[in-house]
Amino acid sequence: MKSGVLSQIKGTGIVVALWIVLLAFFFPIFWLFLSSLKCQADLFAMPPKFIDFTPTLRGYIDLLGTTGFPRFFINSLVMSVCSVSIAVAAGTAAAYGLTRLGQRSTKNLSFYIISTRVAPPIVVIVPFYLLARKIPFLLGGLDSYRLLIMIYTAMNLPLVVWMMQSFMRQIPPEIDEAATIDGCSRLQTLRFVMLPLLFPGLIATTVMSFVYAWNEFFFAFLLTARVAKTLPVGLVGFVSMEGMRWDEITASGVLVLLPIIVFGLVVHRRFIEGLLGGASKA
Repeated sequence: MKSGVLSQIKGTGIVVALWIVLLAFFFPIFWLFLSSLKCQADLFAMPPKFIDFTPTLRGYIDLLGTTGFPRFFINSLVMSVCSVSIAVAAGTAAAYGLTRLGQRSTKNLSFYIISTRVAPPIVVIVPFYLLARKIPFLLGGLDSYRLLIMIYTAMNLPLVVWMMQSFMRQIPPEIDEAATIDGCSRLQTLRFVMLPLLFPGLIATTVMSFVYAWNEFFFAFLLTARVAKTLPVGLVGFVSMEGMRWDEITASGVLVLLPIIVFGLVVHRRFIEGLLGGASKA
């Protein structure tokens, strides 16, 4: 009896703690959205106003009409989608080769691949800059879509290979052998047999790669000027010598979060399945 009461108290305590963590995590997002609907006077009111203010869309109107935000948004979306698509396609094929076709000489290759992701971006920014300046036909030159797409692809590729390998190791090799007996080539086995089984893992890998590409600031800040400027870099322009345009900053923060939130809500079940599946085996 006493043990049952203690277990119930423990379970209640865990639920309460989880709710506290959840509220602490989501409160900044809620406050950002609330602030985007306030005028400048209400933004700095003390005590803070939660409901007793007149909502306004002035920040969104100014943001979309008088700034370069729409162009920055399109730039980030195009470069994120393109780089993630290339990285997931190439990384999945590489992971399949390393998992199913790897020989003894390639056992450490996975470690070498993921180790390139550990290097800080500052280490490779100078080589990328020199290559883009000296060989523009290869990387597209400075301030170009192609340059950032190739950089984001290169940065995401080790992550994709590493994650997809962990998912593929959970699929018995006998499935590949059965497909081969039925007359499938390696490419057909990967496309028609493995990919449907790896779908939750693909979703989890795609989400994590997209979040990195969408939020990346360092390379975009140093290698772009006007044409290929992305959202994180464009948001810095709202800070000027005259001060910070808080209404536009909060509105832009909401619009930057919106694609990630919508994408997460659409694929959240598959995303969780993929993360749990990938964690079940090393």
